[in-house]
Amino acid sequence: MNTLDTPLTFVLEVTRLDVIKLLLPATLGFFVGILITPLITHYMFKYKWWKKKSVDQSVDGRAAPLTKKLHNDEQRKVPRMGGLVVWLSVFIVTAALWLVSVIIEGETAQALNIVSRNQTWMVLVTFLFGTIIGFVDDLIVTGNLQSLSKYSGGGLSVKSRLTLVAILGLVVGWWMYARQDLTLIQVPYVGNFEVAIWLMVPFTMFVMMSMYAG
Repeated sequence: MNTLDTPLTFVLEVTRLDVIKLLLPATLGFFVGILITPLITHYMFKYKWWKKKSVDQSVDGRAAPLTKKLHNDEQRKVPRMGGLVVWLSVFIVTAALWLVSVIIEGETAQALNIVSRNQTWMVLVTFLFGTIIGFVDDLIVTGNLQSLSKYSGGGLSVKSRLTLVAILGLVVGWWMYARQDLTLIQVPYVGNFEVAIWLMVPFTMFVMMSMYAG
């Protein structure tokens, strides 16, 4: 079969249950996000989770008056930590669907469980790790944990964030090789490429750091 025919074959093999597995978590996450937004927003304003001071220096320490004037964070009270809505929605829906699969027997209930060691464990761990980094960064920016960082731009320094992403890439790369036995990289419409064992971990680190930097 021609490699260009593969996507078409995949589409033809998609079942109604596959469509439900794709759309149901996304739809539930959307509505859960809408429901919890007012509650989270209430606490954001109650505890003043917004940036208290505009950035007045560039990364190299030089004055940045234009940036300070444009951002004007002293006057604009825009809450940070909006990501809480996103990651809480994801974890609530994921936990709910997993609980349904535990309580209810049957093919449909089991299929809706998106927690899977070989497909979603590392995705969820990566998402959680990124969430924690972002949460700490926002706490520093809003002044709640300002003592943890003296970065002129506010929040965690670029070096700290890249280091944390590199560590995460190291863990993900090790998991993909040691636990999942993955040594193939698929390029759409081109094919599969075998990656040497000793390259899998650094390659994963490079990809994750490039995606973050981009």
